[in-house]
Order: sequence, then structure tokens, then C-alpha cells
Amino acid sequence: VLGYNLKNLKGLKTDLTRAGLFKVNRVVTQNDQQRWWYDGGGVGILPPQLAMPESNSPVAGDVNDFETNTVEENVDEGDLLKVSSDGKYAFTVYGGNIVVWNVAAGNATVTTKALPAIEWTGEMPPPYPYPQPRPLPILLEPQQGEPVNAEQKDQEEQGGQNRRDLQLIAPFEPLYYCWAPLIPTIHSLMTYGNRLVIIASGYGQSIRDKLDYQSVMYEAYSTKILLYDFSTLDSSGTLELLKETDVHGSFDSIRAVENHMHMVTYSDLDTYTFIDEPLNRYLYFPDMDDEQYHEAARNLAEEKLIPQFVDRVVEDLFANGVSTDIARVSMIEEHVSPDGKLEEQLFSQGILNHYAQVTSFDILQSDPSKKELTVTKTGAFTSSSWGRAYANEKMLVIATESWDWLSTVGASRQTTYLYGFSLLGNGEAVPAAVGTLEGTLLNEYSVDIVDGYMRVAVTIQNNLWRFPETAEDLEIPPTQNFVKVLKIPDLGGTDLRPILTEVGSTESLGKPREVITGVRFSEKVAFLVTFERTDPLYAVSFDDPENPRVLGELEITGFSRYLHFVDKDATLVLGVGQEATEDGRPIGLQVSLFKFDKNAPNKKLEVIDQYPFELEDNVQSSSTAEFEFKAFRFVNLGEKQGILIIPLRVDAYYRVEEEGGEDDINFNGFILLDVSPEGIYERFRIPHSHPVYYRIGCYQSTDLPERSFVVKGDVTTLKGHSVHKYNLDSKELLDSINLDTFGY
Repeated sequence: VLGYNLKNLKGLKTDLTRAGLFKVNRVVTQNDQQRWWYDGGGVGILPPQLAMPESNSPVAGDVNDFETNTVEENVDEGDLLKVSSDGKYAFTVYGGNIVVWNVAAGNATVTTKALPAIEWTGEMPPPYPYPQPRPLPILLEPQQGEPVNAEQKDQEEQGGQNRRDLQLIAPFEPLYYCWAPLIPTIHSLMTYGNRLVIIASGYGQSIRDKLDYQSVMYEAYSTKILLYDFSTLDSSGTLELLKETDVHGSFDSIRAVENHMHMVTYSDLDTYTFIDEPLNRYLYFPDMDDEQYHEAARNLAEEKLIPQFVDRVVEDLFANGVSTDIARVSMIEEHVSPDGKLEEQLFSQGILNHYAQVTSFDILQSDPSKKELTVTKTGAFTSSSWGRAYANEKMLVIATESWDWLSTVGASRQTTYLYGFSLLGNGEAVPAAVGTLEGTLLNEYSVDIVDGYMRVAVTIQNNLWRFPETAEDLEIPPTQNFVKVLKIPDLGGTDLRPILTEVGSTESLGKPREVITGVRFSEKVAFLVTFERTDPLYAVSFDDPENPRVLGELEITGFSRYLHFVDKDATLVLGVGQEATEDGRPIGLQVSLFKFDKNAPNKKLEVIDQYPFELEDNVQSSSTAEFEFKAFRFVNLGEKQGILIIPLRVDAYYRVEEEGGEDDINFNGFILLDVSPEGIYERFRIPHSHPVYYRIGCYQSTDLPERSFVVKGDVTTLKGHSVHKYNLDSKELLDSINLDTFGY
């Protein structure tokens, strides 16, 4: 009922044929009207440690915190940094290589592992100029603090601010010609036990070139999965490749429930080659009138184009792996659309053009006789070629978006399409339920599942494409923000309608034109941030799961992009974002600490502390943790306290004079903050580049992911080309790894 499998190809072909007819109708209509829309008809040098004020920092001791920052506690997520479960080995990505080191031994144990080479199947490309790597400027200390040249001496005598204590010599090497290397792109890593999974791309074209047929998927075999055993690091210092395979689609994300991996990829379907181009009226039917063209186009489509297209889709979907059920093409129409017209709209505007695939496999599979990784596959035809993915231990949800046109009010409306897949105990994923919601999601934190209910935070943006003609038109708000509650069908019971049914919703949250900028769900409460000029923070209760209601509201300047719970009861909430002026202009990075007390008689939400990093003009501060939440790390030290570790970048357009000379406030590294119910205090900073080098920049485009982890009380940070390890209590530098001798 819910999907197709190898025993039900007839149903798949029937639905694809029906969908293809709608596609043909759109193409014919476009050729008739000569238009292209459809309207419903047819680093490594370390600067001196910065002097920091003393603080009453809590003792870290031998604390460990090296797991990936994830949405759900018991569901791991792929990342560009992984640490083995015993904290012994760290794995990260630098360019097209895997970098591995023993965390305790550090610099002496660094190993790099290149992935299998990409086979070039065409002619070698012509050579092109490529800059030879050059060393950075050489720093020469002047004698006895004297200016190094007459010009600087004159500037100093005139009171200028350009005195330099360092001489810069920047030699440039001439260009030379070279061949561009074919280097794979590494998208994600996963570990479990002594196994390492690497997700990479770059191999697809060479595989497609060898096919004896033209794939209907543009991204056929575009994602490679490599499975390694790293227990061999102890004996030989190398990784052993066990198995690999190539699957369709561009990589989106990967989740893991214990040893069972579930990866999401997206593919665009080549409907142009198979349907659009052969029906081009002006190329192939130039002398026909409308009636003749319509008949000829339909005959060609029914007799040749659609059968050929359907066969190619089936061949692609069931290639290279035993597929489980594939979500029926007509599931959304049958179970969501009340008038049965949704299929025509979606198929003609995009759902037949995209496919989301879920590839599942056991990371512990060990049959040495098989070098091909054993996988199962499922998926769904979707409204777009990208989306958001969420997973708990029992369900994986893919959310894609599209636009709907509301002709009655002259507005376009965003719609989110939800595809739920049950995660079975044997590691397979199968189609389970579908649903739609008006609006769009902010990120993967916008979805949450608890006790059979799916809670979703959405923003609706109503875009008017004409001047409103009635008072009713004027009442359409530009934005609306909601928390919606959907009931998940009883997948193991008698409920045969696989539909996510909306059973509850908040009132619209935020002021006109405000959108959701941050969201986080706990079991009983959700916290949302909306922003245009100020930052309303809302606490939404789910005590009655079908009747979510706002418990508290707090309005302050600025906004948070990421929210994190200090304690499991969600009474203390950290927010990372930007401070802003009263008119909504962001002015600098800020960390906020909020207190929530659902039993308080009046003020249930309040600000404990806010830590702005700078609020000066001509200075900008930011953190990768605002957008890449895996760069955020909170080390819990108990008693509602801990250490926040995030990347920090400060850009200043001038130099500040201090009493003892010049102090450059540019900074590029990490900051560690002590967090407790008493407030937020700076613990210390870890710089990853010298301010002079920082202003000059770096020729090298390869960078480490900005991440951190803690093993036995020592924090390791990665950024640029360098890795540094400090003790959390003594704040002493213990080790450094420089991955590029010419890096900054």
C-alpha cells in the first residue's frame, strides 16, 4: 500500500506513466504558448597567549566531551570531525585527505590518508596557470625596538598610527603550468566501534561514462561510501579499507542509530532529454497546426517517450543494491490532497524531476569475501532537490519545499512536504507516512517527534505579486510563525492511512515581518526566536500535546540563531547570535543565557546574562557556530554549569593603542566561556593565527573544519591549518599540529 518493491514494479510503472502524462501536458502547453511556466493547463603559527583576567572558573578535571553535537541525543550525525568512542583517535578532513592522530600522543602520530584515486575517462584537460605555493611574509624583529625604515620613523615622529614592529618580506614565485588534480570531496565521517565511514563524491562521472545506457538521474552514482577498519592503527598506523559502494544522488546528511547508518541523497531527473526535448514543437513538428501537434505529441509520448523514461527510472532505482519499498508516487495525492489535483500540480512543476534516496547499511558488516558494501535503499519522488532531514530512533523525516500559487489573492505560498520513513530493527528504512504543512522550516532543529506526535516550527511568507484590490487582501500578513503538531499514524496497528494529520497549532508568533531565526525542542517545551528588529523569545508548552500554548515571552534586542540546553530540564538555555540596535541592525556576536521557570507566577522567561564580544563601530565579530551547529560545544560540569567552546572571529579595520604600545584586536580562533546560573565569564582564548598573518590572509583554500573536542580535561581545537591542545584548568598549551608549513 505504501510503496513499491521488486515484486510490485507494475504499480511503479503505472504511476510513473500517469505522472509522465502530466509532464507531457506541461511540455505541450509550453510549446503552444511559447512560454516557460505552467499555469494549470496543458593554519599553524601560534601568537603569544593573550592575557586574560582571572576568573573563578569551575574545575574541569578529567572531563570528556567528544561526541558530535546532534539534534537527538541517541542518534549520531555525520560530521567532518569524529573521535573514536574511547577518545583515543581523532579523524578529520583536510582537502581530499583524511587526517588521523592519536589524541594523547598528538603531533608525533599524525597520519594522512588519501582516498582512492578518481579514474579519468576522458582526454586530459589543457594545462593552465597555477600559482606555486609561496611562504608567508618573513617576520624580522627590529633591533632595540627601532622602526625598521625611514618611512615608518617619519610616521612615528608625526604621531601616525602605522608604526610596525615587524618587517614584512613577501617573496612571490613565478607561475608555472600544471595539471589540475582530480581530488575527491569528502562530505562526512561516521564512526562506531573500530569502524570509520567516509562519504565522498567526485567519482560519479567516470562511473556514468562506463554505463551501457543513459541514466535518467543526473547524479547517478555520485556519492561514494567507504568503510574502513581503524583497529589497524595500533599495529601498522594505517586504515584498512574493507568495503565500498557508489549510490545515486548528491549527499545531504547521514544519521546513525547505533551501528545502523541511514544516508540521504538527492537526484535531479533528466526529464529534458527523455521528454521535453523530443516534444519541442519548433524543432520536430514545425509544420503542424495545434490539433496535429497535440495528437502527434501524445502518440509519441505514449508509444515511446514515457515507456522509455519509465524503464530508465526503474533501472536506476533498483540498481546496485536490494531496494526496500519506495514511496508510491501518488501517496501525497491519495492521502493529503482533498481534491485530487495536487498530483497534476506537483508532477508538472517538479515532483517528477527530483528523487530523495535513503541508503541504509550496517557499519559492522564483515563478510571478507564481499568488497561491495551491502546496502538497502528506499526513497520518494520529491518537490525539490534539497531539503531538511531529521531522525529519532524510530523514524527518519525528509522535508522538502515548493511554492504554490494562490490565484484568488495573487500570492505565492511556500509548502513543506514531509516524508516519514520507519527505521526498522534490522537497519532498514521503509516508507511510513506523508504530510504537508504551509510554510518552510528553518533547519533540522525545526522538527521533533515525541510519543507519536511530530512538532514542527514553520514560517509562512506571503508574497503578493500584484497590488491588493480588496480590504481582505490587505489583511494578509507578510509573515506568520507557528508551531504545528501532527499525529503520526499507528504504523504497527490498524491505521491504514499513512498520513501525518495536523491536530494542533499555536497562534501566530512574532510581529509582522518577523521570521524564526532559532528553535529548539525539549520533551515538554519548545523555545523559538523570531526577529526583524528585536528578539522575541517564546516558550511553548506541550503539556497537552494537541494543544500547544505559549507559556512565556521575552523581548530583547538582538537575536539568537542557535539555542542549547544547559540542563536536561531546559531551565537554562544558551543562545548564540548577534546583538542588534533598536532598529534591527546586527552589531556583533553575542552569547545569551536565559532562565525558564514554568511555575513562576509572572515572568517565566528572563535573561540571566548576555556576553557581547564587541560593540564598536568598524569592528565585526562572528562565529561559525551561528550557522554550523556542530562547531558548538558545551562541556557539562554538572550543577547547571559548564564550559562553552565556540569559534570566534573578530575583524577590525584599525589598530588600537594601549598603554604599552599597540594591541591588535583582530582575532581568529576559539573562545571558552564559563556558564552557570550566575552568568557568563570568559575562561580563556585559543588563537589560531597571528594578527599580522591574519590581516595578510592566506593563499591556501584548504581549511580544517572549525571544531573542538575534550578528552581527559584537555581541549583540542581545529581551525585553518592548525590543531591546538590546551588544558582546561591550567590553560597551558600542550601540543600543536601544523598541517601546512606555509599556512597561517
